[in-house]
Amino acid sequence: MVEIVGLISGGKDSIYNLIECVRNGHKIVALANLKPPKTNSSEELDSFMYQTVGNNLIEIIAKECLELPLYQIEINGTAISRETDSYNEELEVNSKDEVEDLHNLLKQVKQNHPNVKGVSCGAILSTYQRIRVENCCSRLNLTSYSYLWNRNQDELLREMIDCKIEAIIIKVASMGLIAEKHLLKSITQLYPTLYSLNQKFGVHICGEGGEYESIVIDCPLYKKRINIDQYQTIIHSDDAFSQVAYASISKYSTTEKSAQQIIQDSIYLNSNYLNRNLNNLKNFNENLLIPTLISTFINEQQTDPNLNNFLESNLNIEYSLNLIKNKNFFSLSSTTTKINNNSDDDDDDDDDDDDYNIGELLDKTLLNILNILKENSLSMDQLLYVNLYISDMKDFSIVNQYYYKYFKNNPASRACIEIPLSKNDKTKFLIDCIGAIEKKSNLHVQSISNWAPACIGPYSQANLYNGFTFLAGQISMIPNNLDLIKYSKDLTFINTNNNNNNNNNNNNNINNQLEIEIQQILLNTYNLIDCLNINFSNVIQSTIFVSSEIDSTMFENIINYLKQFFIDNNNNNDDDDDDDNSSGISLIQIFKIPKLPKNSNIEILFTLYKEPEFIQNDLTYDNIDQHKDIKNNNTNSMKLEINDSSRIILKISNSNSFIHSQFNNLKSDFKFEDYINELFLEIQSILNQTRKSIIYIKFYYLISFDINKLIELLSSLKSIDNNNSNNNNNIQEIGQQYLKLSSFIPILDSIDHNQLSCEIFIN
Repeated sequence: MVEIVGLISGGKDSIYNLIECVRNGHKIVALANLKPPKTNSSEELDSFMYQTVGNNLIEIIAKECLELPLYQIEINGTAISRETDSYNEELEVNSKDEVEDLHNLLKQVKQNHPNVKGVSCGAILSTYQRIRVENCCSRLNLTSYSYLWNRNQDELLREMIDCKIEAIIIKVASMGLIAEKHLLKSITQLYPTLYSLNQKFGVHICGEGGEYESIVIDCPLYKKRINIDQYQTIIHSDDAFSQVAYASISKYSTTEKSAQQIIQDSIYLNSNYLNRNLNNLKNFNENLLIPTLISTFINEQQTDPNLNNFLESNLNIEYSLNLIKNKNFFSLSSTTTKINNNSDDDDDDDDDDDDYNIGELLDKTLLNILNILKENSLSMDQLLYVNLYISDMKDFSIVNQYYYKYFKNNPASRACIEIPLSKNDKTKFLIDCIGAIEKKSNLHVQSISNWAPACIGPYSQANLYNGFTFLAGQISMIPNNLDLIKYSKDLTFINTNNNNNNNNNNNNNINNQLEIEIQQILLNTYNLIDCLNINFSNVIQSTIFVSSEIDSTMFENIINYLKQFFIDNNNNNDDDDDDDNSSGISLIQIFKIPKLPKNSNIEILFTLYKEPEFIQNDLTYDNIDQHKDIKNNNTNSMKLEINDSSRIILKISNSNSFIHSQFNNLKSDFKFEDYINELFLEIQSILNQTRKSIIYIKFYYLISFDINKLIELLSSLKSIDNNNSNNNNNIQEIGQQYLKLSSFIPILDSIDHNQLSCEIFIN
């Protein structure tokens, strides 16, 4: 239970979000409102943030209807910062922006109610409003609760009506809405009209485009009902196309509700009334076909005998800070700050290693990254994705505290997992990242909602650039409380077609829990990418991490499950001549690691690609060639010619952007040296065909594998330049370049127990 202050305008959205807060077990302890200044001659204040029409009813709503303390201050600022996707308080705090009025108001509430931890916000679609509320909350160590965010507006309005929200229209500002006909009509009465206008003209049915404003005169939270006794219609703008008018309420009264009415109303405040989670999952199941995870026999968990040897090994890997960039992307391969890295005292007892502060070590590394970016005229804001690997998930909290210092605005998407790192190597974390040369966009929703898990931490749900969408690592959090989902027979969207009745109950429980986590991940991802106007057919790479609790015998089943999901839900374009849906299936790789955040069993990292849309008028002589390059370079991967005589297998993503390969010398007589040489010969061939370059190389290696041997082989790689006729100079030393591009990530296991898995991103 969280103590919450409710931001209210008196309108349906702010009041209904209070109800949602109560349904989710929180306690509303105070209300806050920004009112127009006394010097303003009109109730209507053209604010980008706040509804002011009907503000004279706020006091009666707070004190009589809700019986809660009210905090109000006047709106003194104006909309100085009008960026729709960002608000930087460091630039605006002294500029008298109207958002700073909200910050001052919440600061006052917090001083009087020190236990308040959350702010109720009724934003549905306005990114402008949501990010400014989130900004103020972040600065005051509060959390925004916006349960209406990104809801289907038609569904939401009908839900409000069903839940006895009696809201009347007090302002009209849209084609089809007329003052003399529609002012003071309830949303129940106007629903048919609003629905019709939505279908004909795209009018936002909840008024999110400013089409209308409302005031709630009764709802299940109210102890008294408000009566409008007298009002005057004020024509604000008498445009022939769209009249703007509002009702100035001059006289009102209240009617006490009976005890029986209050008891009846309480039904609508019950958390089970709407069965929110099941409803969402049911709707999701109707929109997408969900396969069944086939159970297999699971062996008893055993500790890998190689693990202790690896943790005590001396790898002596040099994690130098290497920045690589081309015209579109830049990357930083895995780097770290080792314990006692600068110490010359070899006599220090090993027990002193326990005195390290991983946060301080991370701080040094991030500062080094910041500096190298500055030296190359780049910034942390340009980072698209950060992979943060730590040796102990217990350090997650302190890592976040230091990480936050560098990622306050427009942060990169992120995955943070625990990997086995050698104790003697003095390495407690690794970090690698990829960034955008030009301006990126991102999705960073910090509000708790029913939509998708909030990113309250210093990372975004998604970063978008050059057609690519990089999603943060997805675990099975329930959006409205950020708890991990737990299997229950009541979760009716679970398929019950599983015919493997020979498994014991324990195995079934593990499989059911794993399946429910995968489905929650897919639901959350569906909601995320849907608002970005992309879908699962755009997924080009899926990297799956499972915890050590999951037996490796399940790997193939998990991959097949995801493949079937992609096949069933692959919405191919009408102009796609390829009848084989499988050609568009994402590349999938799976790795076992010690632990994941929140002790989840599975985390999935999705990368998506959708060809950028170019408006013909925007194509100039400067960028027309670039546009052609994009269209030519992102053709179907099946068109690439791969050397049939090669002994290695390469899997290439549908956008020709990701390349996967695996090595396992236990399954063939193929020597590792030959594998590495042939791998990079094939890679060079692909680069020549696609006219792309390598952005990063990532090697996932089993802890039993000799990673030092790989590093040695890479450093000695050479390439023949066939275009150079001088026999003395036609050998290029490219090994060091490959090393600079490479990250080395230890894992516990992979599909088929492959000793080495290689992921390469080209562009």
